Amino acid sequence: MKKLFLLLILAFGLNSISFAGPYDDWPDDAVCMWLDIKPTHAGYLGEAKKRGISCEGGKAVKATPKVKPKELEIKSYENLDVTSKPKNAPSKSNTQSLWNAYKTAPECKEHPPYGEDFGYQLKKIPNNDFKNNEWITPFFKIDGDFKHEIQLTGTIPKPIITVKLDETYGEENVEVNKAREFFKQAAYVVRIGNSDSEIEKVKTALLEWAKNNALKEGINVSWGRKPVDWQMMMLINSILTTTAAIGENFSAEERQVIGPWLNNLIKKVAKSSWAARQDNKNYLTSYIELIWGLMVNDLNAVQNSIDIVKLAVHDMRPDGSFPIDTQRGGMGLKYNADSFGYLLMMASILRDSTGKDLFLYKADGGRSLHNGADFVIKSVKEPSKTNSIYAISCPDAGDRFGTIKNPSLHHVETSYYLLVYANKFPKNKNSDFIIKKYNDTFNQSNTGSNIKSKPSGVFTLHPMLISAPPEVFLLKEEEVIETSNSFDGSYSFTISHFNENEGSRQIGNGYIEINDGIMTVAKKGRTLGTGSIDLYDSFEGQIDKKGNIMGSLKINVLTGKSRIELVNLNGSIDSPLQGEWDDYFDVILKLEPVKEASNSFDGSYSFTVSHFNENEGSRQIGNGYIEINNGIMTVAKDGRTLDTGSIDLYDSFEGQIDKKGNIVGSLKIDVLTGKSRLELVGLNGSINSQLQGEWDDYFDVILKLGDKE
Repeated sequence: MKKLFLLLILAFGLNSISFAGPYDDWPDDAVCMWLDIKPTHAGYLGEAKKRGISCEGGKAVKATPKVKPKELEIKSYENLDVTSKPKNAPSKSNTQSLWNAYKTAPECKEHPPYGEDFGYQLKKIPNNDFKNNEWITPFFKIDGDFKHEIQLTGTIPKPIITVKLDETYGEENVEVNKAREFFKQAAYVVRIGNSDSEIEKVKTALLEWAKNNALKEGINVSWGRKPVDWQMMMLINSILTTTAAIGENFSAEERQVIGPWLNNLIKKVAKSSWAARQDNKNYLTSYIELIWGLMVNDLNAVQNSIDIVKLAVHDMRPDGSFPIDTQRGGMGLKYNADSFGYLLMMASILRDSTGKDLFLYKADGGRSLHNGADFVIKSVKEPSKTNSIYAISCPDAGDRFGTIKNPSLHHVETSYYLLVYANKFPKNKNSDFIIKKYNDTFNQSNTGSNIKSKPSGVFTLHPMLISAPPEVFLLKEEEVIETSNSFDGSYSFTISHFNENEGSRQIGNGYIEINDGIMTVAKKGRTLGTGSIDLYDSFEGQIDKKGNIMGSLKINVLTGKSRIELVNLNGSIDSPLQGEWDDYFDVILKLEPVKEASNSFDGSYSFTVSHFNENEGSRQIGNGYIEINNGIMTVAKDGRTLDTGSIDLYDSFEGQIDKKGNIVGSLKIDVLTGKSRLELVGLNGSINSQLQGEWDDYFDVILKLGDKE
């Protein structure tokens, strides 16, 4: 009878095994029966522990749950512990096993974790506490003089109540990404904008999402311990960052609406756990906990994040690499860089906010966060060589976007959080390299009036807007422009928008006057295809005795759009001035000395105008006569034709010729029949050669002068 019972149990158990994991569908009694037969079997022991059962005579008995001692509340920054060895720090043997797991694992992550992740039980804050306690902005204070006018663009996304996740590796929810992009923009607007009305718009969006209990369902994945999905954590982080940036601006009533909603979302994030403690998602979780804890003064959450940083230092190899993330095939360096980024920013924000310094924490052998910085910098300089050290096959978690020999270079572009490190430690051997490589992502104003920066996909704001020393916003003495009259005079200019993939397209032109080193745009002879010419009145610039120029201009670069951004322009009298308009377009302003007009070529000249492409060749679209009077060129009213638009467009032509026959001009024209698209074209050439300029990325305009009549 006993044998029959065993066979039945085996039959049911083995039948389950064929469709599920090794023990997932086993009854508790089956686990205990096999433990009774093999009491030292690691798998059965682990399964019983996981289920919280004890076994007596081959039968399952539910274990009495352990009562977790109440966590002592940390009440001040002084009580935060950044020096003691954390609980669950790995043994030396486990540490070595973790470091060397890549050598024997058949694929990434296919080895024991050597440090399990259990998540964190975040405190539920009573509603009354949200009413009575103001929130603290955990980011450094930016002086109002550095802020500038900026507006939210687009529409506020509707609250997403239920999320439909695509759990395929590398796939993302489009609706979630749109919301995340909005809150990234919102965080920037409230962080460096100077408009109270724009802050109210952002608060309205947050309140609407909170009142509708946005992200109520569908944010957890279906596998493992069902943690919150990575993409959802990134959205929640963007919402939290936006909230934290204006934490002190919320009223008691607003905190009572937004507080409980955010608290619930971040509890779900904090509870999330993965198979291994050493995981970039675990560090993102702790980063979110830290921001929340500092904002609402939950210092126990802050301490948990501190402990995660300390454990990461223990798990880190002596060369600064993270042993599980670096395994991940073609994406190993990207995930390693993400891991260090979260740890760096936690330590940096903590030091800014509390004075507690995690950069001083060292594990056995002297390992610290500085080693982590060294490895990321090494991976930026030599990605292929560095990735080949630890990366192994990772078909489901890294190989989609690169290979071991040719890894993804995403981290090379996005590791500009290293600027925070370089500014915290300016004497570090790598700081000059970091600043040279990434300083363009953070363009503090060269006139000392505002900040322009690239947003971060990982941290929402540019990391330098989250944690930076105040002096970074002050111009160094050698950067201050001492104006000089050495280049006083009149200069023609063209202005274009530029993207490295699309190239350059001219959107305007005019004249800049320099007087005692101060630069202004002349009222006459200026054109702008993307907005009012009055925008040129916002231009401010100055030039020193070496010809170095610093300036700024408020401008729109897109036709048919109403979006004005302040652009910081840098260059010299001999090189274009350039500055970032947004993440996609730069503005380029080119100067040319105005050649003194000459009457040497006065008279009437026939002309033809054509569009040209190097593959299609040239096609004439119009003709007429140009009159030159005292070196000034205009199109005659009589005898002119244009196949692609009104002949009145010729009235927009402006040109000037010097005594050597060099010509500078411009014309607003459409070059396509049946289309209604006008572009301003800068034309350059001479009396003896054609005038040519770019109409768009495909067509040029060519104007050929005939003989003098």
